[in-house]
Amino acid sequence: MRSYTLRQKIFFSFIPVLLLIGGCGTWGNFTTYFNRYYNTKTLFEKAEKLILAQKKDLFSTKEFKIPGLARKQLANVIKSASKILQFNSDSKYVDNALLILGKSFYYEKNYQKALRKFEELIATQPNSDLILETRLWIGKAQMKLKQDDQSLATLEAVKQDAIKEEETKIMQDAFIEEIAYRIRQEDYAAAIKSANEFLKISDDDDMNAKVWYELGNLYFDNKDYVNAGNAYLQTIDVASKYKIIYNAQIKLAKSLRNENKLEEAANLLDDMKSKNKNAENFPEIDLEIGLTLLQMNKLQDAKDVLFKVDTLYPRSPFSAIAKYRLGEIYEVNFLNFDSAKVFYQQAQRSALPKEYKYDNNKNVNLFKSYSKLVGGIKMFSKQIEYINNPDEFLKDSAAYYKQKEIERERLLSKQKSITTPINTKLNSTSNTKSKPLLTEKDITNKKAININTKITKNTIPKKIIAPPVRPTLSADSLRSLILNYQFDLGNLYSTEFNLPDSVYKYFSYILKNHPDSKYESQSLFSLGNYYLGVGDTLKADSLFNEIYENHKDKRIVNLAATMLNKPLIVFDYDSTKNIYNIAEKNLEDGKYKEAIPDLYNIYKNYPKSKYAPKALYAAGWVLENKLSLPDSAAEMYSLIKQKYPATIYGKKIFDKVNIYNQEMKRRKRLRDAKIKAELVRKNRELEKQKNKVTSARKNSLSIPIRTLLKKNPNIQRSALLDSLKKLGIILPDSIKRRLLQNERKMKLKKSNVKRDSLLIER
Repeated sequence: MRSYTLRQKIFFSFIPVLLLIGGCGTWGNFTTYFNRYYNTKTLFEKAEKLILAQKKDLFSTKEFKIPGLARKQLANVIKSASKILQFNSDSKYVDNALLILGKSFYYEKNYQKALRKFEELIATQPNSDLILETRLWIGKAQMKLKQDDQSLATLEAVKQDAIKEEETKIMQDAFIEEIAYRIRQEDYAAAIKSANEFLKISDDDDMNAKVWYELGNLYFDNKDYVNAGNAYLQTIDVASKYKIIYNAQIKLAKSLRNENKLEEAANLLDDMKSKNKNAENFPEIDLEIGLTLLQMNKLQDAKDVLFKVDTLYPRSPFSAIAKYRLGEIYEVNFLNFDSAKVFYQQAQRSALPKEYKYDNNKNVNLFKSYSKLVGGIKMFSKQIEYINNPDEFLKDSAAYYKQKEIERERLLSKQKSITTPINTKLNSTSNTKSKPLLTEKDITNKKAININTKITKNTIPKKIIAPPVRPTLSADSLRSLILNYQFDLGNLYSTEFNLPDSVYKYFSYILKNHPDSKYESQSLFSLGNYYLGVGDTLKADSLFNEIYENHKDKRIVNLAATMLNKPLIVFDYDSTKNIYNIAEKNLEDGKYKEAIPDLYNIYKNYPKSKYAPKALYAAGWVLENKLSLPDSAAEMYSLIKQKYPATIYGKKIFDKVNIYNQEMKRRKRLRDAKIKAELVRKNRELEKQKNKVTSARKNSLSIPIRTLLKKNPNIQRSALLDSLKKLGIILPDSIKRRLLQNERKMKLKKSNVKRDSLLIER
């Protein structure tokens, strides 16, 4: 016999009671809930959870991507909820089904359908408990449909009603939706105002902690570090979850650093580093400590900490940031460009956050150019030395191969000693805050470190000796290349590195050793800027004046003229300007027939002038719009497309010419089709006439031929046909065949008669 649990017994005994109390309506609600609504609701909640899991920030403005599983689940939810509306329309779950349908359409980004379902719920279920929540979703759908004013009004009304009815969750969602909209519109003042309003009326500490943190981020992004710091302090005060407290502390340290409260920032970070619960976040904390030390101008300490971050956490984004910052230190503070280049390149190959990538890539390319120029100058200078003294090449070659052999022996020796036990001396000092775990000296000398520490190649590179290259160019050519590289390197120091002493060194060298080179005027101008920078305006003006007086054929003269407040030099005077101005005046006066030939002649006589495409365009425009001569206008436009496609006029008429050409092709096809049809018609008429003539000739010949054959039955048909052919009379093929057939029959008949007569004689 089947046995039942206590819960099952209670459940089955409860069913009759339900039926007695509520009758059929209760039973209908009961079966609808368990047969359809419960499964629909459960499936929808699973799909919604998958979708909302993507939301990392409270006020995130990013569009959700629907996971594949959630998409399938929503499709089944829509089918199931639709069946409730179709087959259980008298149950009490109609409003729930409508709301779930609307939300499902919303998550599928079908906002118009979603809005219709929400409005249907309000219209058909006016007494539903879901009205306020539905109005919230109407506001959300309106926002997605770009009905901004309506949406904001809807959300404001929902906020007020939710506060009155103490519907906390709905009130929170309405505020979040509005604040996210303000952030998306970059109306940060309004977003901050709404967030502060929310915090005044909310007593939910967990939600308040999130809002305080996001409010701090809004202040921080707008460089209001004082209010940002206060917001992060409030976050730490009310939050209970570790993650939000930690994030607020890190952001607070950054805010203090940006306020130049460096000691406070350092103390906060040291305190965070002392707590074991932050162990998994030590990479970020160490990075912030290094950046704080850097801002405190403790360069060596900052460099040591950043080295530690780079080495101990090689795969983290914080290691990549440390590489980038080390590159900056070597570039800006130590002027060690070779090391800076290496760290920038390593950062490029690491998990560098997006906000650093542009600057880092720019630096990588910059230092590639720098290395190429410096290396090129050294190599070309060495090759000149080899030309002047060939024995030097042999000496350098011997030294190179000797160095290679020493390096090979060193590596072999290192491989033999690789089994040496790892020194764990640093384990005892790993908790010391004042001394970093790893210094630049430790890494470069490759000392033993903690067994959990992974040594990487992120060290200052050793100088690599390049093999000597035998010269293939003449000494003069090499000197010319050196001059080019020196000029480019001087510009690099001036425009990118801002190193005045190097600018002075290189451009002074060029002027002293290459006084009449093609770079003379540019070098004078760069030196003039150098003297302006150091405050020596007399020397600067002297150099600018030399350019203005002695280099009037160089375009840089006008930069010097600007510095001296002197008149600019006119370059590239175009004699066609006057012709064009006269033609343009005629156009303004309505003298089109006089203006158009002048405009066309500008193109014909001065095709390289900048006024040539402009003149063709003006002529085409007048022909098209004033004289209604589209074909002539098209000729002008086609010339522009053919001769001046890259000009603004070529781009203007590009589509117009293409459309015109397509229309011309279409008309040509129509003309060709018409001509072809006319030819076919004429050929048919000629064929008909020919047939009529042939038929008439056949009819006219048939009677005389019959008469002739009757009078001369024994006449040979083939002879008759030959005679007619000679007379130019050509009979139809059918008549020819009959005549020849009759002739064959007559011949056969004669042969039979002859045979019979012979038989009789015998």
